[in-house]
Amino acid sequence: MNIENLCMGCMENKGEAKVCPVCGLEEGTPPESLAQLPARTVLHEHYLLGKVLGQGGFGITYLAWDMELDRKVAIKEYFPAIIVSRSFGSTNVTVTSGKYKDDFNYGLERFLEEGKNLAKFQGHPGIVSVVTFFKANGTAYLVMEYVEGMTFKAYLEQEGGKISFEIALKVLIPVMDALREIHGIGLLHRDISPENIYISEKGQVKLLDFGAARFAMGEHSKNLTVILKEGFAPVEQYQSKGNQGAWTDVYSMGATLYYAITGEKPPQSNDRLKKDELVTPRELGIDIPSAAESALLRALAVRAEDRYPRIKDFQEALNIEIIDPDRDDAAFNFAKKINTKEAFKIYLENHPGGKHAHEAKNILKKMDRKETENQEKEEEVFSMAKQLDTISAYKGFLEDFPDGKYADSARKRMRDLSIGVQKTIIAEKKPGGPGIISKLRSKTNIGALWMIGSIVLFFIAIFMIDAMGVSDNFRRILFICVILLSIVIGAWMISSRRTIMNGVEVACYWIGLSFDIVFLLGILFKLGVGDELIGITIGLVISLFSCAFLILKRRKKVLGLEIALYWIGLSCAFTGFLSILMQLVDYYHGAGRGAFSGAIISFISGFFIIIKQRKALSGKEIFVYWLGLTPSFGALMGVFFDSAEFSWLPEYAKVDLGVSLGLLISLLIGVFILIKKRKGAGWLEILFYWLGFSTVFSLLLALFFEASNLYWTGYGDSGSGIFFGLVISLISGIFIIIYQIAKGKKHKD
Repeated sequence: MNIENLCMGCMENKGEAKVCPVCGLEEGTPPESLAQLPARTVLHEHYLLGKVLGQGGFGITYLAWDMELDRKVAIKEYFPAIIVSRSFGSTNVTVTSGKYKDDFNYGLERFLEEGKNLAKFQGHPGIVSVVTFFKANGTAYLVMEYVEGMTFKAYLEQEGGKISFEIALKVLIPVMDALREIHGIGLLHRDISPENIYISEKGQVKLLDFGAARFAMGEHSKNLTVILKEGFAPVEQYQSKGNQGAWTDVYSMGATLYYAITGEKPPQSNDRLKKDELVTPRELGIDIPSAAESALLRALAVRAEDRYPRIKDFQEALNIEIIDPDRDDAAFNFAKKINTKEAFKIYLENHPGGKHAHEAKNILKKMDRKETENQEKEEEVFSMAKQLDTISAYKGFLEDFPDGKYADSARKRMRDLSIGVQKTIIAEKKPGGPGIISKLRSKTNIGALWMIGSIVLFFIAIFMIDAMGVSDNFRRILFICVILLSIVIGAWMISSRRTIMNGVEVACYWIGLSFDIVFLLGILFKLGVGDELIGITIGLVISLFSCAFLILKRRKKVLGLEIALYWIGLSCAFTGFLSILMQLVDYYHGAGRGAFSGAIISFISGFFIIIKQRKALSGKEIFVYWLGLTPSFGALMGVFFDSAEFSWLPEYAKVDLGVSLGLLISLLIGVFILIKKRKGAGWLEILFYWLGFSTVFSLLLALFFEASNLYWTGYGDSGSGIFFGLVISLISGIFIIIYQIAKGKKHKD
C-alpha cells in the first residue's frame, strides 16, 4: 500500500485527495499541542503515526499504521505532562527539571513493565493487548491492537444515560473475566471506569488503559499528584499508604455497574467515610434482583475489608440471578444490537425456550453459512499466498482477512521472509556471498531460465545447423534432437520440482514446452507427410487447450506475473492458429490477415489487463506486457502505413517502414522503462529485457537489411539482419554477465 495516500485520521486510502472522503480530515492538519508528535512521524522504523486518539496526564495515544504488516495499531507514548516537555520541531521528550529525573525513570520502568505483562495477554478477547514495546525519543512506547468501536461511556450516552441491569451484566461479565486473569498474575488495573471499557464493532468488550505506571509514580514521588476518577476510585487510592489489591478493582467494577444501571456516579469514596450517602439502585427505581443489589452494595463497601476480596467472589454473588426470564425481549434486543454469533449463543443458553429462540437459531444458521463461505474464500486466498510465498502476497491476504483464521500464520511467514531477505543482504555483503547462480536459483527464476534458454537454444541451433551445409532432412533431424534435448531437460526439471512449483514457474514451463512441441510436430509432419502446417496446427491446439486446462484448474489463483505469462503465450499461440486458419480460406493473403487479427486481439487484451492491474504491476510483469505488445504494435503500424496514402513512399516499402517504426518506438519505450527501474531491476528482469531488446533489435536489422538489399552472410537479406542482430545480442549478453560479475566482486571487496 502507498503510505502517501493514507489518511492520518483513519488510516484508510484517500488517494490523492486533500480532504479524506472517509473521515473528513484535511492532510497536513497540525497537532493540537506541542506535546503531541506530528502526523506522519515514523517510530521504530516501521510505525507511521496518525492522529491523537487521546491524551491524559501521563500518556498520549496515537492511531498508527504498521508499515511492515499493513494494519492499524494504537501506540501509547509515556508522557507524564507535569514533568516533561517537547520542543517545537523535536520528537525528543525532555524532563523539565533535574529533581524529576528519578520520578520519570521510575515511571518509565513501570510503564515498560506494564507493557511486558500485558503482552502475555496477546489475543485475549477481553483485553486490548500489547503487541510490542520499545524505547525511542527519550521515552517509551507500547504498540497495542487497534479496536474500532466506542467506549462503554459513549454507549451509555447513546442509550440515554443508563441501561437495564441484565444488559449491563452482558457487557461487564467479559471485563470481570479479564480482571480475574489479570489478578491471577499479580497485576492490578486500578483505573476501571466506563471510559476504559471498550465495545468493538464486532461486539467484543475489552478492557483498556491500565493505570499501573501513573499510580506507581504517584506512590513513589511526593512531587507528583495523581488525579483519580471521582466516584470510581476506592478510598485506599486516596491514601498515601493505602492497602491496594484485587478488592481495589472490585470497588471500581461495582461503581461502573452502579453507574451503568442508575446513570449516576457513586459519591466520592473518601467523602463516604464521614457520611455514607450512597443511594441504593432500588431506591432510585431501578429494577434489579434483591440478591444482585446486595452483591453490588457489598462491592461498593467503603472499607476494603468489607468488600469481596476477589472479583470471582463478586461474580458468583451476581450470578444468583443474572437473567430474569421476563427479560427475554431485552436480552434478544441486546444480541441483535451486538449482532455476533457469541451474543446469540449466550441468548439461547439463557433463554432456550424464549419467544425469540427460533429467530435466534435462524440468525445463527445464516451466520454459520456466511462464515463457511468466508472461510472457504480465506482458505483459497491463503493457499494462493502460500504458493506465491512472497511478502506482497501475504500482505494482500492480510488486507482482505486481517483477523482471519490464517492471519497469524501469514504474519509469521512475512516475518520469516523478511528475516530471510535481511540474511541474504548480509550474506551478499560478506566475502564468499552468493554468486550469480545462487541469485538465479529461486522458484520462479528456474522455470524462467529454462524457458528463455530453450527458446534461445533453438534459434542458435538454426544458424549453426544452417552453417553446416547439410541436407534438408538431416538438418531437420538435428533440429528434432535439439528440441528433444530441451523437452527432456524441461520434463526432468518439472518432475524434480513438481511438489514445490508455484504458478509462475508452471506458466514458464508451459510456454517453453508449447514452443518446443509446436516446432517438433511441425518438423515431424514435414518429414512424414510433407506439410508442416498440420503439425504446427496440432501443436497450437494442444498449447491452447493445455493453457485453458491450467487456468481453469487454478481459476482465481492466477495472479500478477502468471497472468502476464499466460497472456503472452496465448497471444502467440492464438495469433499463429488464426493465421493458419485464415490461410486455409485465402491462401495468398489469409496468413497476413490472420496474423493482423491476432495482433489486434492481443494488443487490446494486453492493454485492458494493464489498465486493470496498473497499480499492482511488478517489474517482471511490465516487461512481459512490453514484450508481448511490441510485435502487436509493430504489426498495427505496418498495416497503418500500408493503408495510408503516403505519396512520398513506394508501395513495397510501406509495410517495412511501418513495422520498423513500431518496433523502434517499442524499443525506445523498453529502454526508458529499464532506465527508470534500473535500481530495482534484478537478474531475471535484466535477462528478460536483454532477450526482448535482442529480439526487437534483430527484427529491426532484418528489415533494414531487406530494405537496403544487403547480402553478406549467405542467409538472404532479412536473414543477414537477424544473424548480425543475434551476434550483437550475444556480445552484449556476455558483456552484461562480465559486468555483473565484476560488480559483485567489487561489492565484496
